[in-house]
Amino acid sequence: MNGILTILMLTFFVVMHEAGHYFAARFSKVAVSEFFVGFGPKIFSFKRNGTEYGLKGIPFGGYVKIPGMDESEQVGEYEDSELFHTSKWTTKLFIASAGIIVNFVTAWIMIFVIFITNGVTQPTLNIETIGDSINQQNISPSQSAGLRPGDKIVQFNGQNVESWDQLVSMIEVNPGQEVSIKYLRGDSTYLTSAILETRNINGSEIGYLGVSPVIEEKDVGILDAAFF
Repeated sequence: MNGILTILMLTFFVVMHEAGHYFAARFSKVAVSEFFVGFGPKIFSFKRNGTEYGLKGIPFGGYVKIPGMDESEQVGEYEDSELFHTSKWTTKLFIASAGIIVNFVTAWIMIFVIFITNGVTQPTLNIETIGDSINQQNISPSQSAGLRPGDKIVQFNGQNVESWDQLVSMIEVNPGQEVSIKYLRGDSTYLTSAILETRNINGSEIGYLGVSPVIEEKDVGILDAAFF
């Protein structure tokens, strides 16, 4: 099923790309002789306003044929003003770039709709789970500090913590160090300490506490979705 959806999405984007070339050519009074979805043997087609539209047997993308893009082809049935290679350079640039522009706009619209309908997910400073030791210790730093799921970390080494990413950065730069942690549990505030473990990632020593965050879903407004 995923493979079929991938093929359909790729075909959709290719067809939209070619549609960009098509409409740009039409707008510029340049002829379009063919606009087909797919490749290979023709399944059906019809002709309207000088353009043959149709569907072919292999559903991988599609294509638009604009007379004059290949200067060696026979184009006797068209006026010079309708040919690609006799157009102004600005017209050629417009037609050539229209496909990319349409793909960009299409992708933006799809992402916009996804954000509006589904929102976004982001980690919070509330603890979801407590991890085990990675250095063959009996307990992890988070366990030795007495942290529990549901606690909210508000300070690390005396510095206020505003986001999960900030907390991760603070943890990572303190491998093997004793750190202080202030956290909320219910309506009470507690201060504890722990010695961070050390893990090696790509040759660098990184601090490890052993906590994972609660992930929350957040609604996204129209303006935020538009400029996300």
